[in-house]
Amino acid sequence: MDLSNIRLEVGMGMQVHVVEKPGIDSAPQLRWTGKLRPKETVTVGREGNLVVGVNPMDKRVSRHAATITAADRGWCILPTNRNGVTLYPWAQPSYPVSSVDTIVWPRIGVRIMGDPGLEHLVLLEDDEAYTKGAPRHTTGLTEMAQPIRPLTPAQKEAVRDVFHDVLAWPPRPAESRILNLKQVAPLLERTPSAVRQRLIEVRKRAEELGLARQVVELTDPEYIYALVKAGLIEPAPDDLRRPLR
Repeated sequence: MDLSNIRLEVGMGMQVHVVEKPGIDSAPQLRWTGKLRPKETVTVGREGNLVVGVNPMDKRVSRHAATITAADRGWCILPTNRNGVTLYPWAQPSYPVSSVDTIVWPRIGVRIMGDPGLEHLVLLEDDEAYTKGAPRHTTGLTEMAQPIRPLTPAQKEAVRDVFHDVLAWPPRPAESRILNLKQVAPLLERTPSAVRQRLIEVRKRAEELGLARQVVELTDPEYIYALVKAGLIEPAPDDLRRPLR
């Protein structure tokens, strides 16, 4: 699944983290971090190269739950977990995969489904190669002869405060929430109406890109998905949270 025209040019390696949450009330833990070279393949599971589901034991995770390859362009993911595999492209809707999937995106969470009270995530990153890199920008929604106007710093600040969990890395599906404008206003030292005006302008950018559904609430992440696909919102250090922060 190629989510946009963003080109990933593999350099010295592509970063991989293994993060697990060993219980409902437990904090996520970083189990392993390293890099894959182009064409390198690893297996994930209770008996994989990247081990998940053994501390504590999660018998709902298969011995070989997924195979991940660092492709020349993006990642190739083959799901074999008997309880399923779900992909979490950064700042995009998640989706289950049942067959091999090649995806081009700067950050991808691969969730190995198991016990509902546990989480097993393999995080795939290639932030350094995140580029638009073309004279014409194809957004995934429509092709623009000229690049769309960038967001202002104030607009980006409002987006990151309202949609903090949408943009957070690693993804935490069980805890995601979107703040309302009254909650965000004190953080920005602005009135709710001022925050609302910033987001209206942000939403207009998505409409200029050809957002399919024109009537989108200001707290609906659909227009944020569109702006991310167009490269107007990119991964940033502020997105990181435990255990990567």
